[in-house]
Amino acid sequence: MAGRKPKPTAVKKLEGNPGKRKLNTKEPVPAKGMPACPDWLMPEAKKEWERLAKLMNQMGVLTEVDMAAFAAYCQSYARWKEAQEHITSVGSTFETDKGYQQQTPWVGIANTNQKLMLQAASEFGLTPSSRSRIVAGNGKAKETEDDMKKAVKKAGTQARKDIQENAPVKTGAYAKSWAAKTTKETANAMEIVVYSRNRYQLAHLLEFGHALRKGGRTRAFPHIAPAEERTAQTLEREVEKALR
Repeated sequence: MAGRKPKPTAVKKLEGNPGKRKLNTKEPVPAKGMPACPDWLMPEAKKEWERLAKLMNQMGVLTEVDMAAFAAYCQSYARWKEAQEHITSVGSTFETDKGYQQQTPWVGIANTNQKLMLQAASEFGLTPSSRSRIVAGNGKAKETEDDMKKAVKKAGTQARKDIQENAPVKTGAYAKSWAAKTTKETANAMEIVVYSRNRYQLAHLLEFGHALRKGGRTRAFPHIAPAEERTAQTLEREVEKALR
């Protein structure tokens, strides 16, 4: 059984490689020059070429060797548009000599070229579903997302160090138990949890103190809430820096 077609590495990079799978480093890398628009394209196909070619070349998904594939998209678009205009003008059916209503061949032409157009468009990230996965433009969006992730990582590391440095010390085991772990990461989001690996039962008791059997309470050692507050301030500054 045939599986899913492999996605071009250039498109995977634009999507941020959300699956974090190893990229094909041996995939041939063609020259980044922009292909010339073929003379034999239909007029509407040439207009579509001019509309998209420059931007797609800047994104890195259209190179010299992609001329035929992109031309196929543009030509299918032109033929689909021509068929749709004809259907809009005269309708999708006609009456036969015997008085029956029959579907015009233009409907089949439109449907066939629509399918071909969308298949080719998906290869270049031009459909809504494929485009939604791409971080494109001039690369600034992807750069900003990377900076945001760095900000989250930095905040998580600071929170861990802050708690460790201000935790009550007896043997040091409690402070050393604190760690920061990435629990979720997508192409444009990251979640980090700061936690005590094996002394988590003590965290609440040390932070707030606890009641004694003979009355009274133990001393509280606030070290988590202050660290959380300082980390939030750091994260806010780093996020603002990333968005500039």
